[in-house]
Amino acid sequence: MDMIERCAETGLPSPDFEERAGIFVTTLWRDWLTEEAMAHLELNDRQRLCIKTLKAERLITKMGYKDLVGCSPRTAARDLDNLLKKGIVERRGSGRSVYYELTLNRAIIVPNVP
Repeated sequence: MDMIERCAETGLPSPDFEERAGIFVTTLWRDWLTEEAMAHLELNDRQRLCIKTLKAERLITKMGYKDLVGCSPRTAARDLDNLLKKGIVERRGSGRSVYYELTLNRAIIVPNVP
């Protein structure tokens, strides 16, 4: 079994592979959005459900968020903007093709709780 399959089985992001100055580098990402870390980020229940879904589904649209948590389009936009400002998600695409993904390798200031 390879690293990508093992990461997928455990719900972790796929590793990054790159070449830096002639050296092959593999980066394995940990799940930085643990329950303890999320407690410090002051997220509401809708946002927590969104993160849980993003860990499994990998992306979500504003309409998908609205349907998932049962809120208005305005609340969905506000919640997603809040997640974006906190560095938890990244916006991809443009216009009607906008979707959100979890930030995988962001240095975020969250206590590393054991």
